[in-house]
Amino acid sequence: MVTIHARACSPLDGDFLIVPQDDPELVSISDLTPGTVFPTEPAVQVSAAITAPASLAATASLPPAYIPFSGAIPLLVRVTLTARTLFYRFSRMVIDPCFDGRTLRRGTYLTTESDHGYANTGFAAVGRYALPLPVPASILFVYQLPAGTDISVGTVLPNYGQSGGGVEARLGADAVPTWATSIALPDY
Repeated sequence: MVTIHARACSPLDGDFLIVPQDDPELVSISDLTPGTVFPTEPAVQVSAAITAPASLAATASLPPAYIPFSGAIPLLVRVTLTARTLFYRFSRMVIDPCFDGRTLRRGTYLTTESDHGYANTGFAAVGRYALPLPVPASILFVYQLPAGTDISVGTVLPNYGQSGGGVEARLGADAVPTWATSIALPDY
C-alpha cells in the first residue's frame, strides 16, 4: 500500500482511499502525482493532514473491511461540533416533520452551509439530495445547531431516480437548535 502525505483545506481529517484508475475522462491518482508509479492494488492509502474549520472536530477514515464500489461513499465521517453551526434542510412542506418546535429528531438529514447553495431551487434540491418525492422541495429550513452536537457526514447516494451528489449530515441524537427559521425558494 502506498502512503501519500498531503495538505488541503477541507472539513475532514484522516485517511482516505483513492482507487487507481486509467480513464482519460476521470481524475486518477496518477494525475495528482505525475511521474509516480503506483502498484496495482485495489486502493492506494492517502494519509492527509487537513485544516478543518474551527467548529468541526472530525476524523475521516474507512473501516478496515471497506470494499470500494460504484457510487458515492456512505456517511463515514463522525463530527462533533465545537461551535454553533448552521445546517439546512429542504422540504416541500411548510412545517418540518422532524422538528417539533423545540427539538430536531435523531436521524434527521441536513446539509451544510457550504453545500446548500448548490441547490438554489426546489427541483435542484430534489436532484442534489435525492429526495423521495419528485415535487420541488422549495422550503429551506435553517437550523443553528449547538456545540457538542454529534453528526455523521457523507455524500448523498443516488436514490429515487435522482443523481444525489450533495453533502448530507445526519444527527446522531436529538438536538435543540439555538435558532431556526425557514425560507421560500423558487420551484425552478
